[in-house]
Amino acid sequence: MIIALTGRLPLLLAMLAQNKPLDPQEIGDPTGSAVDRFLKWEQDPDRRALAKTAALPRTLDMDALRVITGDTDVEDSYAWLGRQPFVTDDSGRFVFHDIVRTSMLRVLRRESPQDWRTRHRVLSAWHRDTREDLGLTEQSAWTDTLCRQHLLEETYHCLCADPSTTLPQALGLAVHACRAGDTTAQLWAEMIEQAGTDADFAKAHDWGQQLRTALAVPGTHGAEYLTLLIRSGGLERTARTAALVARAGTYQLMRRYEEAIADFNEGRCHVD
Repeated sequence: MIIALTGRLPLLLAMLAQNKPLDPQEIGDPTGSAVDRFLKWEQDPDRRALAKTAALPRTLDMDALRVITGDTDVEDSYAWLGRQPFVTDDSGRFVFHDIVRTSMLRVLRRESPQDWRTRHRVLSAWHRDTREDLGLTEQSAWTDTLCRQHLLEETYHCLCADPSTTLPQALGLAVHACRAGDTTAQLWAEMIEQAGTDADFAKAHDWGQQLRTALAVPGTHGAEYLTLLIRSGGLERTARTAALVARAGTYQLMRRYEEAIADFNEGRCHVD
């Protein structure tokens, strides 16, 4: 239980183990005290609040920080965040340590569920607007790295804000992610799983995990991934048609011709 809660982060391991609990129920939720310890050297309450809010995006740049804070002058705040021991610089974008970020997200979600939803919706809208400003067609959007990245994060924040209503849409987009290649499909599955964890929505977490597992089946070229989505029963008609056509092409590569023809025919019936 302690290892699962702490992710083996030494600080949290020490916090939970120091009282030598004999029963898992004695452990409790270390989230609040953990965040306090991560920020114990910072006395400014505004900066302590900033650190928690800045954990909302999976990666952070100054543009995202402006969106979160509603402030255009964020250079000093961004520089301060970059000096924190739980933040690393990944090619000019900040990434929080996984366990630190998870702890901060749990505090934010618990303190104000409404603020949690509002901030994620704002971030999702920003990614959507930025993506649409690129002016790409729906087909070319999946071949453009920047556009795909904005769509990935847009969907992550939608799932965090409204997981139960957004999950069917995220699964529909997973079909297109699979058609874009194994790497994109993998990123999509990981995003759905992480959103489920961060929003405490087990159904999304389980879907992401199942999609990752299906994609890892050797020699299937994404067929198992697509089969999971087709069998879900939750795909809209256009998404289901796209999934059938994509799986038909995969079956053709695998020389499973009868199954490929069946999928092509079913997909054509949906179009007709």
